[in-house]
Amino acid sequence: MTGTTTSEPTALFTDYPVWIWLTGVMTVGVGIAAPDTVWQRALFGAAGFVIVALAPVLTVVVDRNQRTLTLFYRSLLRSSIQVYPFEDILAIEVPRDAEDKWMSRIVLTLRPGQIAPLRSYVTTGWRSKERRAQRLRDAMRV
Repeated sequence: MTGTTTSEPTALFTDYPVWIWLTGVMTVGVGIAAPDTVWQRALFGAAGFVIVALAPVLTVVVDRNQRTLTLFYRSLLRSSIQVYPFEDILAIEVPRDAEDKWMSRIVLTLRPGQIAPLRSYVTTGWRSKERRAQRLRDAMRV
């Protein structure tokens, strides 16, 4: 037996866009309750459905054997995958929004000087994001 160990890719965390989904559901609710005409109800219903259907769930996976970080974005209507080699990731940070210190997001600082946020928007919960970023740093040994 050799001293090498192999490990399967590890899903570190999954991020659900709950606030976006809630906004979509509330939009559908307004469409059901408020408008007087059928076309207004249909418009609100369609808008709410699109909001829910396009908001992606993010799953972050670390593969130590391949030395890659993979981001899986999946929604009802589309999906995408972003893969980053460990060597291209210089830092994993959770900067706070300049205008509102409660708002933040996890950001990858990449080798060519680029910044790759895990989400395109900022939300509250800096401490929970910092814990997730630390799990990511620990898993990648960055």
